[in-house]
Amino acid sequence: MTIVAIKSVTSKAGRPMILISTPEKDIWVTVKQWQAKGASAILDSYVGGTIEADFYNVDDVMLNGEKCTTANTILNDFSVSVSPIVSARALAAEQQMRMDNAVSASALFARKRAEAKAKEEVQA
Repeated sequence: MTIVAIKSVTSKAGRPMILISTPEKDIWVTVKQWQAKGASAILDSYVGGTIEADFYNVDDVMLNGEKCTTANTILNDFSVSVSPIVSARALAAEQQMRMDNAVSASALFARKRAEAKAKEEVQA
């Protein structure tokens, strides 16, 4: 399902949650679930990305040991991916950083070679 909106909210019980809106339905994820998946705290990067959600069915035993009484409401597991545009921008930024580091290293080595050459000329 494509993520059209995502935001952090507080549930009626006062728990911090993440509300993920898709064209099909809204998905509520606890902050613990979100962190357990290693998902980024930069929620905006997921808008345009995808989420695959697995919900408990009636009579499924949940993690707290209770049986689920409603189908397709309580989240069992999920996987989420960032927007392809955000991924492309992050990759481009990483490549640019590597190029900048390579140019800096090249300049450092050139300066060291020049200093060594100047010492040789002074000693000669």
